[in-house]
Amino acid sequence: MDTPRISRDQLLVRVKACGICGSDVHIYEWTPSYSWLTKLMPIVPGHEFAGEIVEKGQDCVELNVGQRVTCMPFVPCGICEFCQKGRPMICESMFGGDGIVGLHHNGALAEFVAVPEASAFFYRRTSHSSLEHWPSLSRSQPTLWSAQAWRSEAKR
Repeated sequence: MDTPRISRDQLLVRVKACGICGSDVHIYEWTPSYSWLTKLMPIVPGHEFAGEIVEKGQDCVELNVGQRVTCMPFVPCGICEFCQKGRPMICESMFGGDGIVGLHHNGALAEFVAVPEASAFFYRRTSHSSLEHWPSLSRSQPTLWSAQAWRSEAKR
């Protein structure tokens, strides 16, 4: 498989660990409810992953090459009501069906994956953290982010 080309707002991540989600199993088994993917094939699954940034687009300003990241499994649009309110974890693009890594875009069951910087999270590596545990953070981080956003909004 060729290394993905990135756009101005994307990161190229060398995948170091990738979990296998239930949706990946459905794709592998070709469960009838996943037949909507036919029009998107071939596609590389994998949306719970961690890795190291090896390249970044010219509009990426928050993260840097060499940092270790995990990503939300969906691609926030940045313009819908929820994104504008600081709640990209419930972005309309996720429900509109065009933004889940590994379902609508090639995913991380490959050596490299291209993801928008807006969906990536940097974690400081500690002696207690291993990249093998990071894929699970791709699901918990949006929950924490959501709780933080709602808490700060409630205080206003």
